[in-house]
Amino acid sequence: MGFQVISHYDRGRYVQPKIDFEGKTNVGEKALPLQVSIWYPAEATSGKTAMRFEEYLYLDGQKNTFQPLSEVDKKAAAEGIRFLAKVGADIDLSDTDLQTIRRTPTTAYRDAKPAIGPFPVIISGLDGGPGSAHILYEYLASQGYVVLSTPSINRTATLQATRPQVALGERIDNLEFLLAFAHTLAQTDPMRLGVLGINFDGMTALLFQMKNMQADAVVSIDGWEGKNAGSQTLKESPYFEATKMRVPYLLVLQDEKHPGPSLQPNSSIFDAFAYSDRYHYVLRGMNHAFLTGNLGVLPNIPTEKRTAYQFLYQTIFSFFEASIRKTPVSVNFLKQTAPQNGFPESIIKSVVTSRAFPAVPTREEFEKIVMVGDIERATLIYREGKRRNPHLILFDEQTLNLYAFRFSRQSKPEKVLAIRQLTAEAFPHSFRSWEQLGNAYQAINNKTQARHSFETALTLLAKDEALDMAPKEQLRKALLDKLKSLEAN
Repeated sequence: MGFQVISHYDRGRYVQPKIDFEGKTNVGEKALPLQVSIWYPAEATSGKTAMRFEEYLYLDGQKNTFQPLSEVDKKAAAEGIRFLAKVGADIDLSDTDLQTIRRTPTTAYRDAKPAIGPFPVIISGLDGGPGSAHILYEYLASQGYVVLSTPSINRTATLQATRPQVALGERIDNLEFLLAFAHTLAQTDPMRLGVLGINFDGMTALLFQMKNMQADAVVSIDGWEGKNAGSQTLKESPYFEATKMRVPYLLVLQDEKHPGPSLQPNSSIFDAFAYSDRYHYVLRGMNHAFLTGNLGVLPNIPTEKRTAYQFLYQTIFSFFEASIRKTPVSVNFLKQTAPQNGFPESIIKSVVTSRAFPAVPTREEFEKIVMVGDIERATLIYREGKRRNPHLILFDEQTLNLYAFRFSRQSKPEKVLAIRQLTAEAFPHSFRSWEQLGNAYQAINNKTQARHSFETALTLLAKDEALDMAPKEQLRKALLDKLKSLEAN
């Protein structure tokens, strides 16, 4: 199994201006740094030794500038493991322990010759660096995947706390870069694609999919979207559209003894993905540090934690295999209980699985159906979708008004009428939808239905408490004038 790292500056995005606020020229590199780590199946290697874990730690320390680390910097990079061990596992590491961990061989060989593919691709985002998830990435690569990962830089970490939508936009762009880069590699098959996000990037992975709809599966390890702190953040993204999430989704959340309000589980996002097969796991005792801090590198973690890591990694692999390669044994793994898969039942604190509803069109797909004039099919799709999922929102009223306007410009009153009928059906409490329906009936000289529609609009207008009295009275008079014109003609 091979490993490569590429230090790339994105010349289309910049982290500091050319001129600062004092009018001075900013010196040095200003483009956004992208550290791209690649794990891949490789040919048998002779004469080389496997990478040591500390090499990953040093890359973690270089992600912001790509500059070589001093010995002081290298020591500081390794100290992060001591902190995580204490906070996450309540383990005090001695200097000897730390040195042993740093020198531990991995299963990766630096710049090994790639095996002949093509292999499926997994793109991944995380906060730390390659040392924050290398065991999982190496395992996936050893099973025949090419894994490309890029970490957040310090600037993005600040944005996550202060301007999360900006941070999400930057991280989505980074995953899109990884996918584009994967297309340049000879051994990859990016048409078979998985997306994996860790921590904040759980949200990034989901938004990448809802924006692009190119992946076959999405995995989120302790993603913010599953907690009170992040669920609303995800919904506020301009790319959030639940109907576009129609590939399998695996979420693994932390198990904390006393989580604060912001870390309390929130299932609203999980539930919103009604068109995705969903899997939600909480592994007993696997807190945030264990899930996002790669504490599997510690030689003295409890046996149950090491078993939990094995279950986690095998579940993620099986999930990708079932979704991308459709491997029967992996499909069965997801269907079976932990004991049936050779793991103790106690390892799982909770598991929820939800099967997808049949897919519905995205807004863009629905528009194509409408604008070729097949309003009857569009209406049937809407009705069936609402029957299965009463919470479904395929369109808003303004969008249907736009479609009706386009057909009116083409002098197709029967299409306008069909859209107005759908609008009134979808928004039965909107007086404007009934008024527009009356106008459509009047345009084809159906006075009876026009009168019924205008009268319904009047009734609904009277109940509308959102309008001020003056405009409400103007609208009432306009509707009465329309009714009078029907009587006069």
